[in-house]
Amino acid sequence: MMRCIDFPTMLRDGVGWGAPTGVAAAYMAQMGFTGAPAITAESDEVKPWWDDLGDRWEVMETHYKRYPVCRWAHPALDAIEELMQVHGLVHTDIARMRIQTFHNATRLAGGAPKNMDELTYSIVYPAAMMAVRGKIGREELLDDVLHDPDIQRLAQATELVKTAHYTEISTRKRWADVTLYLKDGRKVQSEPKTPKGDADDPLSDAELEAKFDLLTDGLITPQRGQEIKDAAREFDALNAADFAHLLENVYGAVGG
Repeated sequence: MMRCIDFPTMLRDGVGWGAPTGVAAAYMAQMGFTGAPAITAESDEVKPWWDDLGDRWEVMETHYKRYPVCRWAHPALDAIEELMQVHGLVHTDIARMRIQTFHNATRLAGGAPKNMDELTYSIVYPAAMMAVRGKIGREELLDDVLHDPDIQRLAQATELVKTAHYTEISTRKRWADVTLYLKDGRKVQSEPKTPKGDADDPLSDAELEAKFDLLTDGLITPQRGQEIKDAAREFDALNAADFAHLLENVYGAVGG
């Protein structure tokens, strides 16, 4: 995973691939497929991770991302959004920013990404995007965002700081705080943040729909978008015809 962060490319860290691999392995074992002993599952040193097999389900810990960038950047983005709203700020009020977070997060790409892959594995540039535009939606995923002078100014004026405390506690959770230094001499600081959307702080249905709208606005008609949202909301009750219509809406041409 850190290789992908140190060298951002179209190759992602592939966390999700473990799920279908594990399911396929279980079915193969049930059918009699044999293999060498799995030391990662059977050795004593990993028993704490396997002793609750069948009792605790990792799928219930799944999170939903608010923003289409690396999740390690999300607590800082949430903090900036909140500070801007609470204090009635616009980006021209800000002289510089400081983000405190855990060690590995500070290895994300810096304030001058050369392409969208580097941007999505960054903290500093998305943080500046949030301060300037107040969102990270479809328009912020286009190449011209890399050349926005207001975003570039704040990105270059953002300090990324690792702390021992956040490094220690960022195991199942990811922590950060943000300080905005204003041009009038004031500074405002957020509380320590973890990403909105974690299992213990889930996104509401309205927030999930808002993300969908933000990323599809202008690409599909409002009617088609509403039909997709309605079907997703009632997914477990769809009949075959409903499901076929959902697929038609999802895979239909852009703009339709």
